[in-house]
Amino acid sequence: MKDETLEGILEDIKAFHPDVKRICPQGTGEPFMDPDFIGRLRTMRRYLPDVHLSIFTNGSLLNDEHIKQLKEFGNVNVVVSLNGASAKARKALMGLDDFERVLTKCIDLMSNKIDMQTAMVYHPILSSKQVMDFSYMPNSYIVQFQSFGGLMYPFSRPKEYPCARQTDWLTYEWTGAKVKCCYDIEGQADCSQCTEGVQI
Repeated sequence: MKDETLEGILEDIKAFHPDVKRICPQGTGEPFMDPDFIGRLRTMRRYLPDVHLSIFTNGSLLNDEHIKQLKEFGNVNVVVSLNGASAKARKALMGLDDFERVLTKCIDLMSNKIDMQTAMVYHPILSSKQVMDFSYMPNSYIVQFQSFGGLMYPFSRPKEYPCARQTDWLTYEWTGAKVKCCYDIEGQADCSQCTEGVQI
């Protein structure tokens, strides 16, 4: 996302939603792949000094300098997709061989008094024991397995349903365009009456 696009979104938020409580900057998947991610957080703080910044990361690129800067920001929460209580589980789910390093960074976040949780997707390839082992980890939570591309949620649904993301959890693409429906990768949803129900 270009700096001017981000600043335009923040100006709109400040003008039309001044009471916004939280921003969740995800970038294009892994936020720390953006070499200026910390700079973007600073921009968000400049426009909205009291907003809570909620960061979701797989932890693979999280380093000591990031942790130091996040501590300086304050009012930050970091969710690390550890996806397992062992190197084997993380490797199976994410294909990454960095379990011990990422776990160390999770401990560093807690040591620096940064609000932090570890998350795991309850994926069918994981055993019940692997999921149970993860549930005993500090500050952990387990996410339901689902697809945001409509693979597990087909486009035909039995009934309309209200979607809080349309009114309370706005999502923007890197271009600055608002995402209408995160389950609707092909853009088939009619979101014109999103507070009453979306039929896809």
